[in-house]
Amino acid sequence: SSFLAIWISFSRNESFLKNMKSAFSVVSKSVWFSVKETENDREANFVPVKTTFDELNELQSAISRLVQLEKASQMELHAMLNSLQDSVDELENAQKTLQERNLQIISTLAEAIEIKDTSTYGHSRKMAELALSLAQELGITDPADLEAIRFGALLHDVGKIGIPEHILNKPGRLTVEEFEIMKLHTVYGERIVRNISGWDLVADIVRHHHENVDGSGYPDGLLGDEISIRAQIVAIVDVFTALTEERPYRNALSKEEALRIMENEMVGKKFTRSLWQAFLKVLK
Repeated sequence: SSFLAIWISFSRNESFLKNMKSAFSVVSKSVWFSVKETENDREANFVPVKTTFDELNELQSAISRLVQLEKASQMELHAMLNSLQDSVDELENAQKTLQERNLQIISTLAEAIEIKDTSTYGHSRKMAELALSLAQELGITDPADLEAIRFGALLHDVGKIGIPEHILNKPGRLTVEEFEIMKLHTVYGERIVRNISGWDLVADIVRHHHENVDGSGYPDGLLGDEISIRAQIVAIVDVFTALTEERPYRNALSKEEALRIMENEMVGKKFTRSLWQAFLKVLK
């Protein structure tokens, strides 16, 4: 509010001052004043600035405008959120379609490899299902890990494309020289898979699915926890699936026979006991 300053130069009458005081008391309840001093004289002029009702009306108008702006902003934000949700839904659908196509391509590639290696048809598909079950038993929930395990199981032998067919399909045991060539499928496979953007975890599985926890595996001779749990999962599933399938140099073993061999010869060497126990739970 403005302040009232009165300079009275023309009267010092006590009665006049009392009357002025009484009048000002009444008027000041509803009117604000400012003082303007003229250049020609020093007489005070009362200039009404703004009434209380004017202030209230302006405040009400301002609040009304703010409410309208808020409603407009909310409507605009709601429209933006709806548009954003539509875009998110479209992206999710596109991603799902892309993942399904990728899986089809990967499955087709895995089958193409198995056609070359006639003894392992269907091997990778069975491995992928069992590997995912084992991962879930171990409490692995990260989508990136689960996808890597699935694709890694399907493509673990993709490097066999670079191995001669006479070695892949030899009806007897491989010679030392032939086995050294066979080992290279892990290296070849990693080179193929690592070229795919975002597939580092899959490439790790493809390269290390023949590593053993005691350091006796290949191609890098990794020891214990140096081998990722993803590669360890695919490794133990690969061993079991291979033992229970026909091979050019032997007949398929029963589930019980395969588990007995794994228990007696491989626990603590190829894989840890904790992983073995989790694997047994999955098979029950």
